Amino acid sequence: MCQEILIVDDDRGVTGTLGDILTDLGYKVTAVNDGFEAVEAVRRCSFKAVLLDVMMPGMNGIETYKEIKKIRPGISVMFMTAYSVEDLIAEGLREGALGVLYKPLDVRKLIRFIERIRRESHREVNRNG
Repeated sequence: MCQEILIVDDDRGVTGTLGDILTDLGYKVTAVNDGFEAVEAVRRCSFKAVLLDVMMPGMNGIETYKEIKKIRPGISVMFMTAYSVEDLIAEGLREGALGVLYKPLDVRKLIRFIERIRRESHREVNRNG
């Protein structure tokens, strides 16, 4: 079953905590732990938003984002990072990501991002009938 939000982070503690917070707030969440899983999840489902860790082994967040965009060009993505990786973040923003949240995450900023995506998707549905 497809959910609203995809969380991608190699730290299972982060995906678990974020998933719990967002689920408690009424969101439907899918969590995966690497870029390859994220790409497969996006192939199967039309997520409204993706929270994507920048630094992951195998396929980093920027590479993952580029692959996701090939499948769903208009998908809303917010990067997450605990590291100072400004060159990677700048590349992701040039590719069209909406922004970056620094870890430890400010839950209020996270919720504002998700609420904005939810409002915009409702407006799009109402406009298209």
